[in-house]
Amino acid sequence: MTRYVVGRLLLLIPTLLGMSLLIFVLVRLLPGDVVDAMLTGDVGASAAAKQAVRQALGLTDPLPVQYVKLVGGVVTGHLGTSLTSG
Repeated sequence: MTRYVVGRLLLLIPTLLGMSLLIFVLVRLLPGDVVDAMLTGDVGASAAAKQAVRQALGLTDPLPVQYVKLVGGVVTGHLGTSLTSG
């Protein structure tokens, strides 16, 4: 019984990595990004301001770097900073 439980727990690791990769890719395939959603109501938002926010959020990094940061944050328990409450 213990061997079965350990085997199932070991299968949990690739399953979680696969699902996180799938979700990451699907979110990146959506049109626009979080900066567009954040600054939709801000009529005076310039392209430079949007680029500065993208830089601050790490959205200008290559996609593999973004994914590694995401997984590293989940493993360490740092899931990011809230965009609404800081």
